[in-house]
Amino acid sequence: AGDAAKEEQALRRAVAVDPRSTTGYGLLAQLYVRQNRTNEARAEFEAMVKRDPSNVGARTMVGVLLEQQGKRDEAKKAYEATVEGTENAPVAANNLAFIYAEQGTNLDVALQLATTAKQRLPDDASVDDTIGWVYYKKGLPALAVRPLEESLKKRPDNPEVLFHLGMTFAKLGENAKARVALERALKLDPNVGGEEARRVLKSVS
Repeated sequence: AGDAAKEEQALRRAVAVDPRSTTGYGLLAQLYVRQNRTNEARAEFEAMVKRDPSNVGARTMVGVLLEQQGKRDEAKKAYEATVEGTENAPVAANNLAFIYAEQGTNLDVALQLATTAKQRLPDDASVDDTIGWVYYKKGLPALAVRPLEESLKKRPDNPEVLFHLGMTFAKLGENAKARVALERALKLDPNVGGEEARRVLKSVS
């Protein structure tokens, strides 16, 4: 328990010191999920937001924890409230852009949000992945390749990025590349991309 408490303190410090790091938020959320403390953690961050509505870190964590709980629509609302009225909420902007891309809605807004996040987080693999996926969803696969490859360079074994890249190559008619990416993605995570991933893999094989 002592180690978990130390880990939590370290992650909280990391998020406080660099509220722009998507990694810190993700790791902190994962820690709470591992400890089955998601509700408790969310209540705590919600209380912090009540005390200080301008606390972007706490607001972002509420959204991240809602996503971890599978409450994507509530997370979307939390992120929307976070990015409204501030330019400096890149993690929330990135996560909101990704949700829009997944849902195929507000894609112009999504691109704007992801581009803003990229300015503040130039080296973040999650942001590169989001930008690529938004371009794909906008029907611009040629523009999606570069940010997705950039993301994969930073996270070579990320099944989601591989899935996105495979889908993009398939859309461009580059079947051999699509097959390699999708096979790797499904090997790393058999559930990534759901039925769509298997269907497209079949079509490019």
